[in-house]
Amino acid sequence: MQHAHPHCGCNCLPSPGLRAKRMASIQALRCQRIPGSYFHHGCGITFICPSGCGRESYLRRRVCGCASCCHGPSWEFSGTDDAPTLSPSIFNGRMPCGWHGWLRDGHWLPWQPC
Repeated sequence: MQHAHPHCGCNCLPSPGLRAKRMASIQALRCQRIPGSYFHHGCGITFICPSGCGRESYLRRRVCGCASCCHGPSWEFSGTDDAPTLSPSIFNGRMPCGWHGWLRDGHWLPWQPC
């Protein structure tokens, strides 16, 4: 089964991708360090890189109503807490792995050229 590529719309992405795992607390996220796991809190999500590199990162929600989140890159959040979708794509250029892809309907989909 193929998924539509979030950037170009073609059907070149394998399904379903790595399932994102919602963690009950930031402590559980940091202790277990499961690739693709995340904790949704306040103005964004903290996640463990889906590449398997083990690095932690944080993504700010685009519109959350708190003044401290209004500067710098941010992502639109939709879906549910258990199956989130973020846009635009996520590029972890600061991480050694350089993972680039999307979180769509609770699945991490790596960028792939068409």
